[in-house]
Amino acid sequence: MQQFAGGSYVIFTYVDEKIIRYPAAFFGGEKLLEDLKQIEENWTFGLEPFLTRRYLDNFEMDLLEDYSAGEYRNHYLPERSEKGYEFYRVAFAVKR
Repeated sequence: MQQFAGGSYVIFTYVDEKIIRYPAAFFGGEKLLEDLKQIEENWTFGLEPFLTRRYLDNFEMDLLEDYSAGEYRNHYLPERSEKGYEFYRVAFAVKR
């Protein structure tokens, strides 16, 4: 992200770091991580949501929005009722 021009925007998803350490904290978390292990896709990185802003500072980016799965569904998909994967988050940042 260092090569991005000032004023560039990035939207990205990430997982709450807690899913990696405590998969039982999320509905379906244990099964999902076991399924991923079976296909050799081991998750090794997540962010604690309250530390996302600090993480982005390393890339000279400012966090503009950071939504939990429930929040982004309510915001962007209000007509849809499905639930699940509550450990996913979506963030929106801008390069300084």
